[in-house]
Amino acid sequence: MAAPLPVELVSAVTSDEVALHGAFLPAQTNVRESAIDAVVLMHGVANTFYISLSPTISELLAAHGYPTLHANNRGHDIVTRGAKPGTYLGAAFERLEDSVTDWNAWLDWLVARGHRRILLCGHSLGGVKTAYASAAAPHPAVAAVVLFSPPRFSYERWMESPRAQEFRDHLARAQALIDAGTPDALMAVTMPVPFIASAGAYIAKYGPQARFDVFAHAVRIGVPVLGFTGEQEFGDVSFRDHPTQWVEAAKRKPDMTHHIVPDADHYYRGKEPWVVECLLDWMREVAAR
Repeated sequence: MAAPLPVELVSAVTSDEVALHGAFLPAQTNVRESAIDAVVLMHGVANTFYISLSPTISELLAAHGYPTLHANNRGHDIVTRGAKPGTYLGAAFERLEDSVTDWNAWLDWLVARGHRRILLCGHSLGGVKTAYASAAAPHPAVAAVVLFSPPRFSYERWMESPRAQEFRDHLARAQALIDAGTPDALMAVTMPVPFIASAGAYIAKYGPQARFDVFAHAVRIGVPVLGFTGEQEFGDVSFRDHPTQWVEAAKRKPDMTHHIVPDADHYYRGKEPWVVECLLDWMREVAAR
C-alpha cells in the first residue's frame, strides 16, 4: 500500500472576518505540462473541504506537478456559527453572492504563497458559485475555470417540470415565513433535493429572479471554462438541461469545453482517472493558447 501523501491543514480569513479552513496537497514533482501552478477545489452544498470530490483527483493532479487546495467556503455543513455572536452560516443560511468574498480570500492566500496562474474549480453548488464569482468579480490570478456538475437553477424550467407543484409549495411556505418577519426560520424541503433551508435563503437561491443560473454566468467568464457532467445525472431536474445548455453556451463562448463522464454519478465515483486525463489534456491546450 502506498504511503499517504503529505497534507497541510490551512486557514484563511475573509474580508468580513469569516474563518475558513482547508487542506493543501503539495505537488509531488516539479515537472508539469502547463502554465497552471496551483488548483483550488471548492466543495458543494453542505459539504466541506474533507467531504467533496474524491481525493483521488487531487492526488493525481499532485502526481503531475499541480498542488491542490481543497477549501471550505461559508456554505460548509448545514448550519455553522457566524463571525458575530448570534449569527449563523452554513448551507441553510448562505447567500451565494458571498462566494466572491470567500473565493477571493483563498485566491489571495495562494498568491501570497507565490502562485500566479491558478485553476479555479467548483463541484456541484461550488460550481454554481465559482461561475458566479468568476463572472461578477474575476480574480487576476485565475487562469482558467472548471465546473464539476454545477446544477442549473432555472425558475422558469422548474415551473414547467413535473415537480412544479412541489416547487410552488416550497416557495409559498418560504414567502409566508418571510412575510411573517422570520426569514431565518428553517424549513424542510425536497426540491430540488431533500434539504433544510432558511426561508430567505431558499427564495434568494431559487426564486423568480433566477440570479444564479450557472449558464448565464459561465458565458461571461473571461478565461477558458471546462465543464463536466456525469452521465447518470441527466434524470435530475437540475441537470436535465445540461446536454443542450452546454452546447448553446459554447456558441457564445468559444473557449468553453464540456465533457459527459460515461456512466458516472454526481461524484464521478470510479471515473476519477478518466476525469483527470481529460482535465490534464485541457490544461495543456489552455497553456498553448
